Amino acid sequence: MHYQLSARAYFTFLKLSGAQSGSSPALDDMNVTASLRLLRLLVKYAGELKAELEQGFVTTPTKPWKGKEWLRWHVVVGNRCHGSVMK
Repeated sequence: MHYQLSARAYFTFLKLSGAQSGSSPALDDMNVTASLRLLRLLVKYAGELKAELEQGFVTTPTKPWKGKEWLRWHVVVGNRCHGSVMK
């Protein structure tokens, strides 16, 4: 039961974050943290949280996932992955 509440809370945070105008490094960090925690719930409890995850992904704006910190993390990880594949 508490995993469902956690998933809803993370999605609610991301929805509220996406509704704000502007951004800050601290908010970007919190968006990444909430996103990674949702990813962990998805990996570990996808079957149990199917309804909450589907509803959350459908109703949550993508703006929180487009923050500068998320982009910088993606570029760093992507460069490491592509560099190791090419070697």
